[in-house]
Amino acid sequence: MIELSSIKTVNFNTHFIGKVSGELSQFLLPLKNKLAITDFSYAKLYPDRTETFLTTRPDFSELFVKEKFYLLSTVSDIDQYNEGYYLFMALPQQNPLMCALKEKNMPQGLTVIKRNANAVELFFFASSHNNPMINNYFINHINLFESAISTFKEQCAP
Repeated sequence: MIELSSIKTVNFNTHFIGKVSGELSQFLLPLKNKLAITDFSYAKLYPDRTETFLTTRPDFSELFVKEKFYLLSTVSDIDQYNEGYYLFMALPQQNPLMCALKEKNMPQGLTVIKRNANAVELFFFASSHNNPMINNYFINHINLFESAISTFKEQCAP
């Protein structure tokens, strides 16, 4: 687990985040082949401000920390997270985080937030510039992403 207050000290070359990205990419393969979903990340936030985090894009995670985007997107109190589905397109397009997502070719995405008694889980699915219809798919086929989340929790979740 990573303590949110010490996130800026993570060495992404040696941290397990960088080592599991290949394995996590195997989980993503069906969504990549069917829907051109190119990236997936998972975060589990705990009340003590620690976090479990897995991603297929450790390079973006490193940028996220280096540029301090966590200050824009991480809420210190997990009770403030609302369960639901959120499209990246709902973010202000000039937001520095959104600009970085565009630069890394991950501008279209869906965040699914789930709450349980001990933590908040966030599932991020992203796609490239070359997939203009994906937002329509996110909205109209949420069951596919819920199924992917179930598969992830059964096969990959820490």
